[in-house]
Amino acid sequence: MNKTETKKYIRLMADSLGLKDWKIEVNFTDCDPNCIAQVGRVYGRKWGQIRIGEKFDKASEKDKKSAIIHELLHLHQAPMYNFVETLGLNPETMRTFDVITEYIVDGLSVGIADNYNLKGGITNGKAKRS
Repeated sequence: MNKTETKKYIRLMADSLGLKDWKIEVNFTDCDPNCIAQVGRVYGRKWGQIRIGEKFDKASEKDKKSAIIHELLHLHQAPMYNFVETLGLNPETMRTFDVITEYIVDGLSVGIADNYNLKGGITNGKAKRS
């Protein structure tokens, strides 16, 4: 999957996940070397950035799909994150909140990814593992 195909897939999946009205930039730098992908958001706007890491190229099709969907799902959580960040929670509570949201997003992203191929098409409504 080259950079152009990756950008196209991200846009297709964003649209499929209800993010049609979001501006989503795709960046192939500035990603944590331990991650396949990461996401950033602009406070108060429907604007996100997906950063693709070096591990992306070596990842399996399933992991690529799950990672992209995972990061896109985080954009739906932007209002919640924005609110929680205003609460001034202590670092331990924030880490707990982050872990809980990661479990939720991981579970959803794997389930959703099982129903899509890397061209953005639905796999006949049946869960197929890549």
